[in-house]
Amino acid sequence: MERGSAAAAAAAAAASTAASAAAAAAQAVNQAAASAATSHALVQRDLGKMEGQIGAMKERIGALVDESNKTTQALTEINLTLSEAKGGWKMFLMVGGFSAAIGGLIAKFIPFLMNRG
Repeated sequence: MERGSAAAAAAAAAASTAASAAAAAAQAVNQAAASAATSHALVQRDLGKMEGQIGAMKERIGALVDESNKTTQALTEINLTLSEAKGGWKMFLMVGGFSAAIGGLIAKFIPFLMNRG
């Protein structure tokens, strides 16, 4: 009978060890699940922050594009004004040169016309 009680004691010890191992495994699985849920929540929070930052960057890029378009339009207007001014100065110089030539001819021939008469 001693052999039977030793075997029963060994079986009870083995069962106790198996139960402890099963409880430890269940606890590890629960901890892993909780850790995964926490990790998932952190990832979702970080993704939300990044989406907000991307939205803000899109708004700033849109503002920069608008400002760039306004600058391009202003430069186009400046170029147009300068090209008109170039033609205006040329015409002004031509009229001035023609007037000076006529004035010079009149000044040159007035003494001859006065002496004639």
